[in-house]
Amino acid sequence: MRLTRRGDYALRAVVYIASQPEGRIVDLMDIASKKGIPRSFLAKILQQLVRAGILRSYMGTNGGFCLAKSAQNITFYDVVVAVEGPMNINFCLGQDQSCTLEKGCLIHSFLESLQNTIKDKMQSKTLADMSARS
Repeated sequence: MRLTRRGDYALRAVVYIASQPEGRIVDLMDIASKKGIPRSFLAKILQQLVRAGILRSYMGTNGGFCLAKSAQNITFYDVVVAVEGPMNINFCLGQDQSCTLEKGCLIHSFLESLQNTIKDKMQSKTLADMSARS
């Protein structure tokens, strides 16, 4: 399993937004330049985060983005799933997947345990943990 550039950029952007003074609306260009993220790619990522309820967007001259809820209530897992979709380390562990080998498979339970460990670790890390505002 590999975190894609989309997920990496999403995490970097929201941690940056969370580190700003509370209520500050952060401009897209500011995030892109400070974090070295291509503007057009970042715009798509931020819109996904708005649709997921992680960010709030504001239009206009003083527009930009801010957190839609407290940094303590947004986990790394929330951010990654919002832009990457469900995180499954193997196809047989997806919600809509069923494995015909599951009962006799010697690695299924190990992979499931590994996936749960990764998920638990990501759910335990909040934006507040990583931002200066915490």
